[in-house]
Amino acid sequence: MNTATAYQIEGNLIGFDLTTELISGDFKGQTSPDFKLEKSQKLEDEIAIAWGYAKAYWTEFQVKLAQDKTDTATSTTREIWAVRLLKLLDYEPTYQAKAEIVEGQTFAISHRAEPGEDKPPVHIIGSSLKLEQRAGTPRLSAHALMQEYLNCTEHLWGVITNGLQWRLLRDCSLMTRLSYIEFDLEQILQNENYSEFGLFYRLFHRTRLPEGMDDCDKCLLEFYHQQTLQQGGRVRDRLRDGVEEALKILGTGFLQHHKNQFLRDKVAQGELCEKDYYRQLLLLIYRLLFLMVAESRNMLLIGNEEQKAKIYTEYYSIERLRALAERPIYGKEGFQDKWQGLLMTFRLFDENWRGELLGLSPLNGDLFGSSVLETLEQCSIDNYD
Repeated sequence: MNTATAYQIEGNLIGFDLTTELISGDFKGQTSPDFKLEKSQKLEDEIAIAWGYAKAYWTEFQVKLAQDKTDTATSTTREIWAVRLLKLLDYEPTYQAKAEIVEGQTFAISHRAEPGEDKPPVHIIGSSLKLEQRAGTPRLSAHALMQEYLNCTEHLWGVITNGLQWRLLRDCSLMTRLSYIEFDLEQILQNENYSEFGLFYRLFHRTRLPEGMDDCDKCLLEFYHQQTLQQGGRVRDRLRDGVEEALKILGTGFLQHHKNQFLRDKVAQGELCEKDYYRQLLLLIYRLLFLMVAESRNMLLIGNEEQKAKIYTEYYSIERLRALAERPIYGKEGFQDKWQGLLMTFRLFDENWRGELLGLSPLNGDLFGSSVLETLEQCSIDNYD
């Protein structure tokens, strides 16, 4: 879960960057007619109206929930809250009294998005249950049930909810981990987070899902998913090119530095072969990439001590190094303090875990081991490189 938000995207169904474009409204499928509204109707006004009703329904739901004496609160969750919210999003939730049998397996999916067997599946469970929890007679949890159903049928997208968490799932037969888009409506409503409700509206509205099974690959959710995959492919291509260029710059920079005669001797005498040198350079780049991602996702800090976080960000982070790298430098200046500073950052995460003093999480594994870059750590490299 992104700690700053009440939504979570697992399995790269859509990109976080794309959610920003959706909120801005400057993206395909984000005009009033795309939501089956008249051109004269403003989408933001419709979202605001839905927000007002949702808060009222939520308040009533909380009262009824407190009075519910059943184990799962399924009826209360469905009737007082989930179905009413779905109607605000232009669904016509249709209860499925009989379980569907597919390939010999039983799928007790509770609803369809609207009347019709080919309409997208919507599964609503009680708020006292977790989406990944199997309770009572069902053979699978709500999440597993919907995922298996999507994998076994021609349906491509489905919705599951316990009233609190709302998830979009996609057919994903080759999944190795859970894959979904989730919004925590409990957090959104309790914290009066209107902007994230707006994003929820823009992603969960009935018009985002397929009309039926025949147009699955043409729905807006599938368009957003394919855009994410294409964007990911472009990012990977640029990353590969960037890694190749970094290998050349760093490799040449270490070999050319006037203080690294020992390195040149080791290469000339065959003590350091090209393969081993390449491997150390690649591990150095992997460290940089790992820390870039971890910092961007706020994964390195254990606690919430702002002062310690500030010290790491301002003096040790790769973010700081990137900011320095973006400043215009017109030539080699003869200094190599940036490399020494980077080595100090790496030592915060080795097996001695010096970073504990700054509230940093330990990074167990070989990548940050103290002997991994043994040769390069003895070297110098110009700040320019």
